[in-house]
Formats: sequence, structure tokens, C-alpha cells
Amino acid sequence: CVLCALAIPKRPATKTPSNVAKRSRVAVALDVKLDIVKRHEHGKGTSVIGRVHGLAPSTVHLIVKSADEIKEMAGSATPLTATKVTRFRDAEIESMERMLSTWIDDQTQRLKTPLSQRMIQQKAVENNSSQCKLTAIHEESEVADDLGSEESEVDGSDD
Repeated sequence: CVLCALAIPKRPATKTPSNVAKRSRVAVALDVKLDIVKRHEHGKGTSVIGRVHGLAPSTVHLIVKSADEIKEMAGSATPLTATKVTRFRDAEIESMERMLSTWIDDQTQRLKTPLSQRMIQQKAVENNSSQCKLTAIHEESEVADDLGSEESEVDGSDD
């Protein structure tokens, strides 16, 4: 009935008092989540775990509910206590950086030449192209050596 809907006023929206602060959202760290999962597996209740970590029982329940995903993340995540990150770098890049460092030191200290980023990049390209040529020559000589040994095996002769 259309008239009935117009006659009944809507319920007023409830408002939170202005003096009560809304709780801000806080991200729970991975190590805390792992501790929560471990405590739950040892038989602790969500309320007890929540009091220990200062979290609502519903938050603890959600963390426990996604325990498998959390354990999977922990296996692939970098440990929070890691103090040193090791990176493996290509030997050619390290060689290039050492050469450039020596060249830059020589230019700035001995020759007192001001350097720009463009000059350093050009030097890197020059060194890279000469290094590529040396690598190509070295690879060609290895291929020639391999072909020579294969030909001697086919001929049946020893070199």
C-alpha cells in the first residue's frame, strides 16, 4: 500500500556520540599473526589471545581462520629480523662498475676533469662494446678449437 509507506516515518539513523573516538584500523604484523596461530593451535581461546595482543576476538578469529594462508606467506616472506639482504649480481656488471670507478677517480683526482652523467654513460658504453668484442673473439676461438678437434676425430688422425 502506497499510503501506508508514506504514513510511517523511517527510523532515525543511530549516531555515535561525538565524544567517543572511532578506533583506527591497525595492520597486524606477520610475526604477530604467526604467534596468534601458534597460540590457537596450542588450545588458547580467541578472547585470551586477543587480550594478550590487544586485539578484538573477532580479529583473532579472522586470523585463525586464514592460518593456512598466513603460514604460506611466512614461508615466502623475508624474515623481519633479517639484518642483511644479499643480492647476486652479474660478474660483467661488477667488472664494469670497478672499471668505471677507477676511471672516475682518475678523471676527478689526477686530471681534475669535471664529469657529467653523459660522459660516464659514454665511457660505460665504450667499455661494454670493447668487452663484447673481446668476448666474441674468445667465443670464436673456442668454437674453432672445438671444430678442429671434431675434424681430427672424423679424419681419424691425432693432432
